[in-house]
Amino acid sequence: MPEVVWTDNSPEKLRSSRLNDGFWPGSFEIRTWALSRDDIVADAFAFTDPAQARRFFQEATSVRCHLKGQARTASRLPQARNLVWVNPDGPTQADVFLLRGSRVYRIGDVPARVPHESSGQQLSVLMVNALACTLPNADCSSRSRRANRAVAVAVAA
Repeated sequence: MPEVVWTDNSPEKLRSSRLNDGFWPGSFEIRTWALSRDDIVADAFAFTDPAQARRFFQEATSVRCHLKGQARTASRLPQARNLVWVNPDGPTQADVFLLRGSRVYRIGDVPARVPHESSGQQLSVLMVNALACTLPNADCSSRSRRANRAVAVAVAA
């Protein structure tokens, strides 16, 4: 499954069974553009069990498959990793992946402008982490959530 996660091909036939909660494994992606014209992406992936989600999480956050990839544990987000890498279209992208049981969530920022190497990347990481803290299962402290919302609004403007 990880090899076909970010493809523009037509969906493949479902080859699995329902999850314990009655839902089918699969993924969903939404994209929007910030006022800065950054491409903001949010993905949700549902797997058959937590072990399969953990394997996907480890593969998706691995730097070996991402050009100039840098990964580190996300601050204030339990079971989350930040990944900064150069995507195939050229821009440096910042993602945060959250592992939550049999689900994995990803929030990404693809800047519209070439950011200054370290400061632009840091702002992108702050923004995706702030957006991730708004997810219901993010488990960020309420103080972190308030601070991160302010960062997300300021950076997106």
